[in-house]
Amino acid sequence: MKNFFKKIICFSLLGFCFFRAEQIQAVVPYYFFPSIKNLKKESLSIGKNAYQLLYFGQYKQSLNLAKLAVQINKTDEKLWLILSEAQIANKQYKNALISLNEAQIINSKNSEIYFVKSDIYLKILELQKAKTTLKKGLKITPNNHRA
Repeated sequence: MKNFFKKIICFSLLGFCFFRAEQIQAVVPYYFFPSIKNLKKESLSIGKNAYQLLYFGQYKQSLNLAKLAVQINKTDEKLWLILSEAQIANKQYKNALISLNEAQIINSKNSEIYFVKSDIYLKILELQKAKTTLKKGLKITPNNHRA
């Protein structure tokens, strides 16, 4: 048995010495790295899906997708608004106020942000803050029927 293993080892060593591979081919996987433009486009698509789930009453799934969309693109106020609506649907009012503050930093001229904030303040019974944010929204668009 020892002689058998010795012969196999000798033949394999001789084979490696005399037979050399000139070219070795390997399969290298290809990875697609999306550009920033593609990521922003996909984040809007994910945000739309989150809004549709919110419309159909699937609040938890909508919240997860909205969080993902905001993580991909933090500079779009629409995604922050979708996230805040999903948080309101899940009764996460403090988180919704944080999301609305982020949207307000991006675009402070959007009156809808102020109206939604005042609605949240009414729900958590902070009436003075609701009144002041509603007034700020009405200064931007005084003839808004939703206000």
